[in-house]
Amino acid sequence: MIQNYSQLAERIAKASGRSVDEVHRLVEAKRAKLSGLISREGAAQIVASELGINFDKEKVKIGEIVEGIKKVNVIGKIIEMNPVREYKKENRQGKIGSFLLADETGNIRVVLWDTNHISLIEKN
Repeated sequence: MIQNYSQLAERIAKASGRSVDEVHRLVEAKRAKLSGLISREGAAQIVASELGINFDKEKVKIGEIVEGIKKVNVIGKIIEMNPVREYKKENRQGKIGSFLLADETGNIRVVLWDTNHISLIEKN
């Protein structure tokens, strides 16, 4: 995870025109302000947002994805498709789908909860 945090800090530095060391200081200050209850990656995302940096439209490699990012755009190849499953939990029920997505930097399991994407999977 340290490598991914470093990549995120470098991206923030590049997008903001600040040094990587300054980004590290901002991240650590944010963590201190939040009593250390947030990961470095989460604090980095907050710092990026406060600096006006938005990675929503930027495409990233799977190997660059870090914990705490809420939205990411990737291009890859589906290498394994899992069957749609139904679930029941307390007062909720629904369907869940998942697949393994890969690019030249790694692979990641993608989980789908929304009915539009699940219906596409069910229709092949």
